[in-house]
Amino acid sequence: MAFRRVRGTRDFLPDEQRKRIWIMDRIKEVYERYGFEPLESPALETFETLSNKQSQETLEEIYSFKDRGGRLIGLRFDLTVPLARIVGSNKSLPKPFKRYCISRAWRYERPQAGRYREFYQADADIVGVKGMEADAECLACAVDALRSLGFKDFEIRLNNRKILTGLALDAGIPEEKVPEVFRALDKLEKIGEENVIREMRSAGITNEQIDKIMGFAAMSGDNYNILEAVKECGNEISLEGVVELERLLELCGMYGIDKYIRVDLSLVRGLAYYTGPIFEVYVKGWESLGSCAGGGRYDELIGLFGDDNPVTGISLGVDRIYEIMEKEDMFPEEMVRKVYIAPVGDVEQESIEIAQKLRSSGINTELGLKDRSLSKQLSYCNSKDIRCVLIVGEKDLKDGKVTLRDLRSGEEKKINIDNIVKEIAMTGAQES
Repeated sequence: MAFRRVRGTRDFLPDEQRKRIWIMDRIKEVYERYGFEPLESPALETFETLSNKQSQETLEEIYSFKDRGGRLIGLRFDLTVPLARIVGSNKSLPKPFKRYCISRAWRYERPQAGRYREFYQADADIVGVKGMEADAECLACAVDALRSLGFKDFEIRLNNRKILTGLALDAGIPEEKVPEVFRALDKLEKIGEENVIREMRSAGITNEQIDKIMGFAAMSGDNYNILEAVKECGNEISLEGVVELERLLELCGMYGIDKYIRVDLSLVRGLAYYTGPIFEVYVKGWESLGSCAGGGRYDELIGLFGDDNPVTGISLGVDRIYEIMEKEDMFPEEMVRKVYIAPVGDVEQESIEIAQKLRSSGINTELGLKDRSLSKQLSYCNSKDIRCVLIVGEKDLKDGKVTLRDLRSGEEKKINIDNIVKEIAMTGAQES
């Protein structure tokens, strides 16, 4: 009988998991530097909570089941809906409430490159701020997080749901059909313009209406020129969206991140709860993998669970970031350095004492636990790319010494046990 993983899920062996943890730690450091606080929620939510104001497409992606009490339960499909529930049921939270969460989510969709059924997101959200100041801070935080990981060449695509709604209504599209236009336009990069047009036609959108929408979606050039073009033919709704983006662009200039921003009127983002600015981040050369981050403003979502609160946020996709970094060889050469203690002979007690001394000093230390020859222990260290080895032998111990060997250079020296922490620190064997 073959035991297999559930489709769309993965195991992470130590080398890979170490890198993933390194990514999440770097993101966490940046989030906390911006004043975001940690928050966690259950993986399980009631289906009623998860399905609140979601599109049919999203509902079909929710993993759901009945528990033994007959209650309909689901696995969270993002980290945003749980945040809305928590804020809605905790009215005493001081505002603005800035939270981050780095955790798992699940969606039942077709697994493919960069897309899994179980995945990690790193969210940062600001609750209680109506102005674009919150959106700009989320974008600046995401830029700093990506730069801290080593990314330099990436682009933030920016749009506003109000602009999209206003343009669609101005084109004569009935209000009830606007969500169908959004769903089709959201697939532009996945299925191409011809198929998007075909979907719009099947939804009853006329060729004239389609031409207007696709004309705006194809616009490119200077960010402010694009927004000026919307002003010339936009209605009250789209003009409100333009004003918001103009202010957001101004703030991004203050943060020094405007060079990353490109206004893209084809950007939709599939989730139904967005109400204002929306954004996605793409790494240059890796656009085919999809966005590595995305988010936007969703002012009405918390109101479905309690009092109204304006909210905006961004989510970094840990899995796609990992894939790009791995293929681009972006990880530091030594992410977590450690010492291996190789006992040779009857030196068990002394080896344990040395290991505990190093560990209490903050040095990651692996102690050889099997009775193996020195050559086999060194071979083991090479297989795990452990650079620093302390050889503990009976003869050296009589002189109060051990042997420190660098497996990369082949150099070794005798060191006094009393100075062992200092000597190890000088080799850079501590956690980086």
